[in-house]
Amino acid sequence: MGVLLPLAATLAACSTGSPAASGLAFEGDGVRFVAPPGWHVRSASQLTFAAGSGLALIANQPLNDDCIGSIGEDCPAPVASLRDGGVLLIWLTTHCAGPACVIPDGPLTTVGGRMASIADLAESACPAIGQTEETIYVVAVSPQRLDTLVACGRSPSAATRTTLRTFLDAVDWRTP
Repeated sequence: MGVLLPLAATLAACSTGSPAASGLAFEGDGVRFVAPPGWHVRSASQLTFAAGSGLALIANQPLNDDCIGSIGEDCPAPVASLRDGGVLLIWLTTHCAGPACVIPDGPLTTVGGRMASIADLAESACPAIGQTEETIYVVAVSPQRLDTLVACGRSPSAATRTTLRTFLDAVDWRTP
């Protein structure tokens, strides 16, 4: 289960996943990151997804309340609808072995210094929240783990895209 850690003296903001002036820190399941200032973060460990276990939800707009279950069946989407310029990042983790634990073919990139590919799926991985685009990063965390980061966006600006890329570059993996 992930834990929100304060970076500023705003403990109340961190316990609810509200944005703090200097960004929220998240630590859980071998990863630590600081969300961009003003962005919202919450654990997704109580959510179930077809593609893996939920780790975190990160958005530049408020997130819906916590829910236990599957998005679309038991729980609403993490945001009711993306606002113009909105971004939702759904972070999933999958434990695997052997050939099932290889990043898919696609353009290569990195997330926090780990090799990743940008996956091209036939179906949308974002919930129906009004997104106009999505990018799926599949990260080789270890020989037994792949993380999938689904970035859902609704006409994000160039500055928002740069903020997201900077965030992804700064992810701190705690697993060797």
